[in-house]
Amino acid sequence: MHVLLLSGRDIRASLTLSPRTGWGIVLRTIMPATGPAEERAWDRDEQDRLCEEQSDLLGDQIVDVYLNSRAYWSGVPAAAWDYEFDGFQVLRWLLSYRDKGVLGRDLGCPRWS
Repeated sequence: MHVLLLSGRDIRASLTLSPRTGWGIVLRTIMPATGPAEERAWDRDEQDRLCEEQSDLLGDQIVDVYLNSRAYWSGVPAAAWDYEFDGFQVLRWLLSYRDKGVLGRDLGCPRWS
């Protein structure tokens, strides 16, 4: 999985990673919402980077998860994206608590070494 800019470049530049695309809803508690994510097959370059064992383990489908209008997670294995604990989709739940509309502020940008 990679974090990319929508322009296709790697994100190793100063950029806020705060989800801003409706991942969380504040009711009486914070609830996950449906943010933008697109399931797709591995492209040839991605598939070529995997050995057969990795390909079998990760499955045929991956998901691109859009954090905001500028950045997205590219190539999240569908099995990881769909994983549920106690009835909640874990990654969707994680994003809901980090949505700018929920936090009221941006997440900080990590420092790349």
